[in-house]
Amino acid sequence: MTTETCLLSTFALPDYTTPVTFSVDGTVLGTSPINPNCHCPYPVEWIPQKAGRYTVTTKQGTRNDTLTVTIVDYNSPQAFVKRYIGPYAGSS
Repeated sequence: MTTETCLLSTFALPDYTTPVTFSVDGTVLGTSPINPNCHCPYPVEWIPQKAGRYTVTTKQGTRNDTLTVTIVDYNSPQAFVKRYIGPYAGSS
C-alpha cells in the first residue's frame, strides 16, 4: 500500500549512554545507539504496510513508553479531509 518511510525517534531520555529499542505492535524494528550531538537516539526507519492504528514502543533499560499512531491511506476520504480542511479535523 505504501512506500512512505516513517522515522521513529524519541527525546528527554533519562540515560545518555544506553541504546533505545523501537518496536511496532510488539515487533522489534531495531536498537539505536545514542547520538552524542543531540543526546537522542538515531532515528529508526519503519515502512507501514497498510493503513491502521499501530502501537509504537520505545525501551531504554527498564523504562519504556508507548504511543498509538494512526496511518491513513492517502486516497481515503479521511486523508482528503486532513489535507484540505486541516490535520485535526475529525480528531477526538
